[in-house]
Amino acid sequence: RRRRGFPIGLTLALVVAFGLVACCGGFAWFGYLKPKREVAHRQEIFRDLRVPEGFTRGEPEIREGTGTLVVVYYLTCEKGVCPVTPAERIHTWLTAAGLANTTMQDVGRCLADKPDHDQSCTWTWVVEGCEVEAYLLKGTEPGEIENRQIMVHTSIHRCDR
Repeated sequence: RRRRGFPIGLTLALVVAFGLVACCGGFAWFGYLKPKREVAHRQEIFRDLRVPEGFTRGEPEIREGTGTLVVVYYLTCEKGVCPVTPAERIHTWLTAAGLANTTMQDVGRCLADKPDHDQSCTWTWVVEGCEVEAYLLKGTEPGEIENRQIMVHTSIHRCDR
């Protein structure tokens, strides 16, 4: 008597098809969908952080490979006179963004005209599972030596989601 069962060829075809679907699904999730979701989450955090009052925002940039979102906020002080008090505005922004344990005096010290600043002029905190980092830069506006520029360089990276 011959026993009728599931054909071996069909079984192998189903196993191979299932393996391909699982492999492609994993690739789609880890190689495409998950990074896209993480970038969208970082952009959402960026929108929630807003812009320090009196500052203008540069174009947000996504760093390839890491998905880090980088944005620079600018304040131009024409002929050395700032339209707002930079230390106060930056401190208010940092506090509203969720950073604790920093004072307006800390920010003011970072803005002081000194050649070098220590690591205390870089602030790092966590927002919705993502690390946010901000540090201050000072310089002059290109071609306008008398116009001082203050920049808050901000990046959102290393999410635990």
